[in-house]
Amino acid sequence: MLVPAREVYGSLAPLLDSLDIAFCLFDAQDRAVCWNASFLTFFPEHAGHVYPGEPYRENLHRFYAARLSGAERDNIERYVSDGLQRHRNQSRPFAFQHRGRRLMVASSRVAGGGRVRIWRSLVQESPRAALPPADATPFPIDLLDHLADGASIVDGSDRIVAANAAFYTLYDVPHGETVVGLTLLQVVQRAWARASLPADDAVAAMQDNLRFFGAPFEVELPNGRWRRVIAQRNQHGIAYFSHADITPLMQAMAELSQIAVTDPLTGLLNRRSFEAALEAACRQAVRVAAPVSLMLLDVDRFKTVNDGHGHAGGDECLRRIGRIIAAVTRRATDHAARLGGDEFVILLPNTDDRGARLIAEAIRSACEAEAWGELTPPLPQVTVSIGLCSAPAGVEISPELLLREADTMLYRAKRGGRDRAESCVLAGGTTGGVTA
Repeated sequence: MLVPAREVYGSLAPLLDSLDIAFCLFDAQDRAVCWNASFLTFFPEHAGHVYPGEPYRENLHRFYAARLSGAERDNIERYVSDGLQRHRNQSRPFAFQHRGRRLMVASSRVAGGGRVRIWRSLVQESPRAALPPADATPFPIDLLDHLADGASIVDGSDRIVAANAAFYTLYDVPHGETVVGLTLLQVVQRAWARASLPADDAVAAMQDNLRFFGAPFEVELPNGRWRRVIAQRNQHGIAYFSHADITPLMQAMAELSQIAVTDPLTGLLNRRSFEAALEAACRQAVRVAAPVSLMLLDVDRFKTVNDGHGHAGGDECLRRIGRIIAAVTRRATDHAARLGGDEFVILLPNTDDRGARLIAEAIRSACEAEAWGELTPPLPQVTVSIGLCSAPAGVEISPELLLREADTMLYRAKRGGRDRAESCVLAGGTTGGVTA
Protein backbone atom coordinates (compact mmCIF):
# COMPACT_ATOMS: atom_id res chain seq x y z
CA MET A 1 0.00 0.00 0.00
CA LEU A 2 1.36 3.42 -1.04
CA VAL A 3 1.64 5.77 1.93
CA PRO A 4 0.58 9.38 1.12
CA ALA A 5 3.40 11.95 1.17
CA ARG A 6 1.60 13.89 3.91
CA GLU A 7 1.83 10.93 6.30
CA VAL A 8 5.45 10.19 5.34
CA TYR A 9 6.70 13.71 5.96
CA GLY A 10 4.45 14.18 8.97
CA SER A 11 6.06 11.19 10.63
CA LEU A 12 9.53 12.51 9.78
CA ALA A 13 8.85 15.98 11.23
CA PRO A 14 10.18 15.27 14.77
CA LEU A 15 13.32 13.62 13.35
CA LEU A 16 14.03 16.57 11.04
CA ASP A 17 13.39 18.99 13.92
CA SER A 18 15.99 17.17 16.02
CA LEU A 19 18.52 17.76 13.21
CA ASP A 20 17.54 21.42 12.89
CA ILE A 21 16.27 20.82 9.37
CA ALA A 22 13.12 22.56 8.16
CA PHE A 23 10.73 21.19 5.57
CA CYS A 24 7.48 22.11 3.87
CA LEU A 25 5.52 19.85 1.57
CA PHE A 26 3.52 21.30 -1.36
CA ASP A 27 0.96 19.60 -3.59
CA ALA A 28 0.85 19.61 -7.41
CA GLN A 29 -0.96 22.99 -7.34
CA ASP A 30 1.82 24.58 -5.24
CA ARG A 31 -0.30 24.62 -2.07
CA ALA A 32 1.13 23.97 1.39
CA VAL A 33 0.36 20.48 2.76
CA CYS A 34 2.40 20.16 5.97
CA TRP A 35 5.56 21.50 7.62
CA ASN A 36 7.59 21.11 10.82
CA ALA A 37 8.49 23.36 13.76
CA SER A 38 11.91 24.19 12.32
CA PHE A 39 10.20 25.70 9.28
CA LEU A 40 8.52 28.25 11.55
CA THR A 41 11.82 28.84 13.38
CA PHE A 42 13.66 29.67 10.15
CA PHE A 43 10.69 31.63 8.78
CA PRO A 44 8.85 33.12 11.79
CA GLU A 45 6.79 35.37 9.50
CA HIS A 46 4.70 32.29 8.65
CA ALA A 47 3.82 31.39 12.26
CA GLY A 48 0.06 31.68 12.73
CA HIS A 49 -0.49 32.44 9.04
CA VAL A 50 0.49 29.43 6.93
CA TYR A 51 -2.30 26.88 6.62
CA PRO A 52 -2.92 23.61 4.73
CA GLY A 53 -4.01 24.52 1.21
CA GLU A 54 -2.34 27.95 1.22
CA PRO A 55 -0.96 28.82 -2.26
CA TYR A 56 2.82 29.14 -2.26
CA ARG A 57 2.38 32.59 -3.83
CA GLU A 58 0.82 33.84 -0.55
CA ASN A 59 3.67 32.23 1.39
CA LEU A 60 6.17 34.10 -0.77
CA HIS A 61 4.34 37.39 -0.23
CA ARG A 62 4.96 37.10 3.53
CA PHE A 63 8.56 36.02 2.97
CA TYR A 64 9.33 39.11 0.88
CA ALA A 65 7.29 41.47 3.04
CA ALA A 66 9.60 40.45 5.91
CA ARG A 67 12.83 41.11 3.99
CA LEU A 68 12.16 44.01 1.63
CA SER A 69 12.29 47.68 2.47
CA GLY A 70 12.30 51.00 0.66
CA ALA A 71 12.02 51.08 -3.11
CA GLU A 72 12.47 47.31 -3.39
CA ARG A 73 8.97 46.81 -2.00
CA ASP A 74 7.69 48.10 -5.35
CA ASN A 75 9.13 44.95 -6.95
CA ILE A 76 7.45 42.45 -4.62
CA GLU A 77 5.13 41.01 -7.30
CA ARG A 78 8.10 40.41 -9.61
CA TYR A 79 10.08 38.78 -6.80
CA VAL A 80 7.14 36.56 -5.87
CA SER A 81 6.77 35.40 -9.49
CA ASP A 82 10.51 34.69 -9.73
CA GLY A 83 10.37 32.80 -6.42
CA LEU A 84 7.48 30.70 -7.70
CA GLN A 85 9.52 29.79 -10.78
CA ARG A 86 12.53 28.85 -8.62
CA HIS A 87 10.23 26.61 -6.58
CA ARG A 88 8.81 24.86 -9.64
CA ASN A 89 12.08 24.45 -11.53
CA GLN A 90 14.70 23.92 -8.82
CA SER A 91 17.02 21.01 -9.61
CA ARG A 92 20.02 21.76 -7.38
CA PRO A 93 20.53 23.28 -3.91
CA PHE A 94 21.22 26.99 -3.49
CA ALA A 95 21.95 29.29 -0.56
CA PHE A 96 20.56 32.61 0.65
CA GLN A 97 20.45 34.85 3.74
CA HIS A 98 17.29 35.29 5.82
CA ARG A 99 16.88 36.87 9.25
CA GLY A 100 20.55 36.51 10.12
CA ARG A 101 20.82 32.90 8.96
CA ARG A 102 22.55 31.58 5.86
CA LEU A 103 20.27 28.82 4.60
CA MET A 104 20.79 26.08 2.06
CA VAL A 105 17.58 24.90 0.37
CA ALA A 106 17.01 21.75 -1.66
CA SER A 107 13.85 20.74 -3.46
CA SER A 108 12.56 17.54 -4.98
CA ARG A 109 9.40 16.23 -6.62
CA VAL A 110 7.27 13.72 -4.75
CA ALA A 111 4.68 11.20 -5.89
CA GLY A 112 1.56 12.89 -7.22
CA GLY A 113 3.38 15.87 -8.72
CA GLY A 114 3.97 17.79 -5.49
CA ARG A 115 7.28 19.09 -4.22
CA VAL A 116 9.09 19.05 -0.89
CA ARG A 117 11.52 21.82 0.10
CA ILE A 118 14.12 21.28 2.83
CA TRP A 119 16.26 23.98 4.48
CA ARG A 120 19.29 23.67 6.72
CA SER A 121 21.28 26.40 8.39
CA LEU A 122 24.86 26.85 7.22
CA VAL A 123 27.56 27.72 9.74
CA GLN A 124 28.23 31.44 9.71
CA GLU A 125 31.94 32.12 9.34
CA SER A 126 33.51 34.64 11.71
CA PRO A 127 35.25 37.62 10.04
CA ARG A 128 38.63 36.07 10.84
CA ALA A 129 37.63 32.65 9.53
CA ALA A 130 36.20 34.20 6.39
CA LEU A 131 39.69 35.27 5.29
CA PRO A 132 41.66 32.78 3.19
CA PRO A 133 44.58 31.15 4.99
CA ALA A 134 47.82 33.11 4.70
CA ASP A 135 49.50 30.22 2.87
CA ALA A 136 46.59 29.61 0.50
CA THR A 137 47.54 29.34 -3.16
CA PRO A 138 46.02 32.27 -5.06
CA PHE A 139 43.52 31.46 -7.80
CA PRO A 140 45.27 31.49 -11.20
CA ILE A 141 43.28 34.35 -12.73
CA ASP A 142 44.64 33.79 -16.25
CA LEU A 143 42.88 30.40 -16.34
CA LEU A 144 39.57 32.29 -16.71
CA ASP A 145 40.50 33.19 -20.28
CA HIS A 146 40.64 29.50 -21.17
CA LEU A 147 36.93 29.14 -20.38
CA ALA A 148 34.49 29.28 -23.30
CA ASP A 149 31.78 31.04 -21.28
CA GLY A 150 32.05 34.33 -19.46
CA ALA A 151 33.49 34.06 -15.97
CA SER A 152 33.99 36.48 -13.10
CA ILE A 153 35.18 36.32 -9.52
CA VAL A 154 33.47 38.45 -6.88
CA ASP A 155 34.64 39.30 -3.37
CA GLY A 156 32.63 39.33 -0.15
CA SER A 157 31.36 42.84 -0.98
CA ASP A 158 29.97 41.60 -4.31
CA ARG A 159 32.57 43.53 -6.30
CA ILE A 160 34.32 41.95 -9.28
CA VAL A 161 38.00 41.19 -8.71
CA ALA A 162 38.60 39.39 -12.02
CA ALA A 163 36.76 38.63 -15.27
CA ASN A 164 37.74 36.93 -18.52
CA ALA A 165 37.60 38.28 -22.07
CA ALA A 166 34.33 36.47 -22.77
CA PHE A 167 32.70 38.32 -19.87
CA TYR A 168 33.77 41.68 -21.33
CA THR A 169 32.26 40.70 -24.70
CA LEU A 170 29.01 39.40 -23.22
CA TYR A 171 28.35 42.66 -21.35
CA ASP A 172 29.44 45.12 -24.09
CA VAL A 173 32.35 46.52 -22.06
CA PRO A 174 34.29 48.92 -24.33
CA HIS A 175 37.92 48.15 -25.11
CA GLY A 176 40.22 49.69 -22.53
CA GLU A 177 37.62 49.81 -19.73
CA THR A 178 37.71 47.55 -16.69
CA VAL A 179 34.96 45.95 -14.62
CA VAL A 180 37.18 45.34 -11.61
CA GLY A 181 35.69 47.08 -8.59
CA LEU A 182 32.16 47.10 -10.04
CA THR A 183 29.22 44.90 -9.09
CA LEU A 184 27.46 42.82 -11.75
CA LEU A 185 24.44 45.07 -11.26
CA GLN A 186 26.56 48.10 -12.20
CA VAL A 187 27.97 46.30 -15.25
CA VAL A 188 24.46 45.61 -16.51
CA GLN A 189 23.31 49.18 -15.77
CA ARG A 190 26.22 50.50 -17.83
CA ALA A 191 25.33 48.21 -20.76
CA TRP A 192 21.82 49.68 -20.80
CA ALA A 193 23.13 53.23 -20.39
CA ARG A 194 25.43 52.78 -23.43
CA ALA A 195 22.32 51.87 -25.42
CA SER A 196 20.56 54.99 -24.04
CA LEU A 197 17.82 52.81 -22.57
CA PRO A 198 16.45 52.62 -19.00
CA ALA A 199 17.65 49.62 -17.01
CA ASP A 200 14.84 49.64 -14.41
CA ASP A 201 13.24 46.31 -15.39
CA ALA A 202 16.53 44.47 -15.87
CA VAL A 203 17.90 45.73 -12.54
CA ALA A 204 14.69 44.93 -10.67
CA ALA A 205 14.78 41.37 -12.02
CA MET A 206 18.42 40.94 -10.95
CA GLN A 207 18.34 42.45 -7.47
CA ASP A 208 16.64 39.54 -5.76
CA ASN A 209 18.10 36.78 -7.94
CA LEU A 210 21.62 37.81 -6.94
CA ARG A 211 20.79 36.84 -3.34
CA PHE A 212 20.26 33.15 -4.16
CA PHE A 213 23.70 31.62 -4.74
CA GLY A 214 23.53 28.46 -6.81
CA ALA A 215 20.15 29.21 -8.41
CA PRO A 216 20.53 30.01 -12.15
CA PHE A 217 18.88 33.21 -13.34
CA GLU A 218 18.58 35.25 -16.52
CA VAL A 219 19.92 38.77 -17.15
CA GLU A 220 18.33 40.90 -19.87
CA LEU A 221 20.50 43.19 -22.01
CA PRO A 222 19.55 45.72 -24.71
CA ASN A 223 18.36 44.54 -28.16
CA GLY A 224 16.67 41.40 -26.88
CA ARG A 225 19.85 39.69 -25.65
CA TRP A 226 19.97 37.41 -22.60
CA ARG A 227 22.62 35.91 -20.34
CA ARG A 228 22.21 33.01 -17.93
CA VAL A 229 24.14 33.45 -14.70
CA ILE A 230 24.95 31.00 -11.93
CA ALA A 231 27.11 31.70 -8.89
CA GLN A 232 28.64 29.75 -6.05
CA ARG A 233 30.25 31.32 -2.96
CA ASN A 234 32.94 29.50 -0.98
CA GLN A 235 33.56 29.50 2.76
CA HIS A 236 35.84 32.54 2.43
CA GLY A 237 33.10 34.69 0.92
CA ILE A 238 34.52 34.58 -2.62
CA ALA A 239 31.93 33.98 -5.36
CA TYR A 240 32.51 32.42 -8.76
CA PHE A 241 30.09 33.46 -11.52
CA SER A 242 29.60 31.82 -14.90
CA HIS A 243 27.83 33.72 -17.69
CA ALA A 244 26.40 32.13 -20.86
CA ASP A 245 24.76 33.68 -23.92
CA ILE A 246 21.23 32.22 -24.11
CA THR A 247 19.77 34.72 -26.58
CA PRO A 248 18.90 32.08 -29.25
CA LEU A 249 17.27 29.90 -26.57
CA MET A 250 15.19 32.78 -25.19
CA GLN A 251 14.10 33.81 -28.68
CA ALA A 252 13.01 30.27 -29.49
CA MET A 253 11.18 29.99 -26.16
CA ALA A 254 9.41 33.32 -26.78
CA GLU A 255 8.25 32.14 -30.19
CA LEU A 256 7.02 28.82 -28.81
CA SER A 257 5.34 30.57 -25.89
CA GLN A 258 3.53 32.94 -28.24
CA ILE A 259 2.34 30.03 -30.37
CA ALA A 260 1.22 28.13 -27.28
CA VAL A 261 -0.94 30.90 -25.81
CA THR A 262 -2.45 32.63 -28.84
CA ASP A 263 -5.16 31.87 -31.36
CA PRO A 264 -3.41 31.70 -34.76
CA LEU A 265 -6.29 33.35 -36.64
CA THR A 266 -6.92 36.44 -34.50
CA GLY A 267 -3.74 36.81 -32.43
CA LEU A 268 -5.82 36.91 -29.24
CA LEU A 269 -5.31 34.43 -26.41
CA ASN A 270 -6.50 30.88 -26.93
CA ARG A 271 -8.97 29.14 -24.63
CA ARG A 272 -6.39 27.35 -22.49
CA SER A 273 -4.30 30.43 -21.72
CA PHE A 274 -7.42 32.49 -21.06
CA GLU A 275 -8.74 29.98 -18.54
CA ALA A 276 -5.47 30.27 -16.60
CA ALA A 277 -5.71 34.09 -16.67
CA LEU A 278 -9.33 33.98 -15.50
CA GLU A 279 -8.51 31.67 -12.60
CA ALA A 280 -5.68 33.96 -11.46
CA ALA A 281 -7.82 37.11 -11.85
CA CYS A 282 -10.61 35.66 -9.71
CA ARG A 283 -8.15 34.77 -6.93
CA GLN A 284 -6.63 38.24 -7.09
CA ALA A 285 -10.02 39.99 -7.06
CA VAL A 286 -11.04 38.07 -3.93
CA ARG A 287 -7.67 38.60 -2.22
CA VAL A 288 -7.55 42.38 -2.69
CA ALA A 289 -11.32 43.01 -2.75
CA ALA A 290 -11.39 44.48 -6.27
CA PRO A 291 -14.17 44.43 -8.90
CA VAL A 292 -13.88 42.26 -12.01
CA SER A 293 -15.98 41.97 -15.17
CA LEU A 294 -16.28 39.33 -17.88
CA MET A 295 -17.98 39.55 -21.26
CA LEU A 296 -18.83 36.96 -23.89
CA LEU A 297 -19.15 38.15 -27.49
CA ASP A 298 -20.75 36.31 -30.38
CA VAL A 299 -20.87 37.28 -34.06
CA ASP A 300 -24.50 37.67 -35.19
CA ARG A 301 -25.57 35.28 -37.97
CA PHE A 302 -22.00 34.17 -38.59
CA LYS A 303 -23.20 31.08 -40.47
CA THR A 304 -24.61 33.39 -43.12
CA VAL A 305 -21.20 34.98 -43.58
CA ASN A 306 -19.53 31.58 -43.98
CA ASP A 307 -22.23 30.26 -46.30
CA GLY A 308 -22.23 33.33 -48.54
CA HIS A 309 -18.53 34.18 -48.62
CA GLY A 310 -16.76 30.94 -47.81
CA HIS A 311 -14.35 30.25 -45.01
CA ALA A 312 -11.90 32.86 -46.33
CA GLY A 313 -14.55 35.54 -45.84
CA GLY A 314 -15.46 34.15 -42.44
CA ASP A 315 -11.82 34.10 -41.35
CA GLU A 316 -11.33 37.72 -42.42
CA CYS A 317 -14.45 38.68 -40.45
CA LEU A 318 -13.06 37.03 -37.31
CA ARG A 319 -9.62 38.61 -37.82
CA ARG A 320 -11.17 42.08 -38.02
CA ILE A 321 -13.26 41.55 -34.92
CA GLY A 322 -10.15 40.31 -33.12
CA ARG A 323 -8.34 43.53 -34.08
CA ILE A 324 -11.28 45.64 -32.85
CA ILE A 325 -11.31 43.84 -29.49
CA ALA A 326 -7.52 44.19 -29.13
CA ALA A 327 -7.71 47.92 -29.91
CA VAL A 328 -10.36 48.53 -27.24
CA THR A 329 -8.83 46.34 -24.49
CA ARG A 330 -5.43 48.01 -24.29
CA ARG A 331 -4.63 47.74 -20.56
CA ALA A 332 -1.90 45.29 -19.63
CA THR A 333 -4.30 43.58 -17.20
CA ASP A 334 -7.07 43.04 -19.79
CA HIS A 335 -7.28 39.60 -21.40
CA ALA A 336 -9.18 38.86 -24.63
CA ALA A 337 -9.44 35.43 -26.22
CA ARG A 338 -11.16 33.54 -28.97
CA LEU A 339 -12.89 30.61 -27.36
CA GLY A 340 -13.58 28.93 -30.68
CA GLY A 341 -15.69 29.48 -33.78
CA ASP A 342 -17.17 32.97 -33.63
CA GLU A 343 -17.19 33.27 -29.83
CA PHE A 344 -14.88 35.64 -27.97
CA VAL A 345 -14.37 36.35 -24.27
CA ILE A 346 -12.92 39.42 -22.55
CA LEU A 347 -11.70 39.64 -18.95
CA LEU A 348 -11.56 43.09 -17.34
CA PRO A 349 -9.91 43.04 -13.88
CA ASN A 350 -10.47 46.00 -11.58
CA THR A 351 -13.42 47.10 -13.75
CA ASP A 352 -16.96 47.65 -12.48
CA ASP A 353 -20.24 47.29 -14.35
CA ARG A 354 -20.25 50.87 -15.65
CA GLY A 355 -16.71 50.66 -17.03
CA ALA A 356 -17.37 47.25 -18.58
CA ARG A 357 -20.55 48.46 -20.29
CA LEU A 358 -18.61 51.36 -21.83
CA ILE A 359 -16.05 48.91 -23.24
CA ALA A 360 -18.80 46.62 -24.53
CA GLU A 361 -20.47 49.53 -26.32
CA ALA A 362 -17.12 50.64 -27.79
CA ILE A 363 -16.63 47.15 -29.28
CA ARG A 364 -20.21 46.92 -30.56
CA SER A 365 -20.14 50.37 -32.20
CA ALA A 366 -16.69 49.74 -33.73
CA CYS A 367 -17.98 46.54 -35.33
CA GLU A 368 -21.01 48.47 -36.61
CA ALA A 369 -18.76 51.17 -38.12
CA GLU A 370 -16.29 48.75 -39.73
CA ALA A 371 -16.07 49.04 -43.54
CA TRP A 372 -17.21 45.49 -44.26
CA GLY A 373 -18.41 46.42 -47.74
CA GLU A 374 -14.86 47.35 -48.84
CA LEU A 375 -13.67 43.75 -48.57
CA THR A 376 -13.38 41.60 -51.67
CA PRO A 377 -15.91 40.15 -52.02
CA PRO A 378 -17.84 42.64 -49.86
CA LEU A 379 -19.24 41.33 -46.61
CA PRO A 380 -22.69 42.28 -45.33
CA GLN A 381 -22.91 44.48 -42.23
CA VAL A 382 -21.48 42.39 -39.36
CA THR A 383 -22.77 42.96 -35.83
CA VAL A 384 -22.07 41.34 -32.47
CA SER A 385 -24.06 40.45 -29.38
CA ILE A 386 -22.44 40.75 -25.96
CA GLY A 387 -23.24 39.23 -22.57
CA LEU A 388 -21.61 40.89 -19.58
CA CYS A 389 -21.27 39.92 -15.92
CA SER A 390 -19.65 42.16 -13.29
CA ALA A 391 -18.68 41.33 -9.72
CA PRO A 392 -18.36 44.26 -7.29
CA ALA A 393 -15.44 44.43 -4.86
CA GLY A 394 -15.79 41.98 -1.99
CA VAL A 395 -18.22 39.60 -3.70
CA GLU A 396 -17.28 35.91 -3.66
CA ILE A 397 -16.70 34.78 -7.25
CA SER A 398 -15.47 31.89 -9.34
CA PRO A 399 -14.61 31.51 -13.04
CA GLU A 400 -17.59 29.21 -13.50
CA LEU A 401 -20.00 31.76 -12.02
CA LEU A 402 -18.77 34.63 -14.17
CA LEU A 403 -18.89 32.56 -17.34
CA ARG A 404 -22.35 31.17 -16.57
CA GLU A 405 -23.91 34.55 -15.89
CA ALA A 406 -22.19 36.19 -18.88
CA ASP A 407 -23.53 33.37 -21.08
CA THR A 408 -27.04 33.98 -19.72
CA MET A 409 -26.72 37.66 -20.64
CA LEU A 410 -25.42 36.76 -24.12
CA TYR A 411 -28.47 34.58 -24.68
CA ARG A 412 -30.67 37.47 -23.55
CA ALA A 413 -28.93 39.81 -26.04
CA LYS A 414 -29.54 37.33 -28.86
CA ARG A 415 -33.22 36.97 -27.95
CA GLY A 416 -33.55 40.75 -27.64
CA GLY A 417 -32.72 41.37 -31.28
CA ARG A 418 -28.90 41.00 -31.51
CA ASP A 419 -26.42 43.87 -32.08
CA ARG A 420 -26.69 44.75 -28.41
CA ALA A 421 -25.16 44.16 -24.97
CA GLU A 422 -26.94 42.82 -21.89
CA SER A 423 -25.34 42.95 -18.46
CA CYS A 424 -25.82 41.80 -14.89
CA VAL A 425 -24.14 42.49 -11.55
CA LEU A 426 -23.51 39.75 -9.02
CA ALA A 427 -25.43 40.53 -5.85
CA GLY A 428 -24.04 37.81 -3.56
CA GLY A 429 -21.74 34.79 -3.32
CA THR A 430 -21.45 31.93 -5.74
CA THR A 431 -24.98 30.90 -4.83
CA GLY A 432 -26.27 34.45 -4.63
CA GLY A 433 -28.37 36.31 -7.12
CA VAL A 434 -27.68 38.84 -9.82
CA THR A 435 -29.17 42.13 -10.83
CA ALA A 436 -29.70 42.72 -14.53
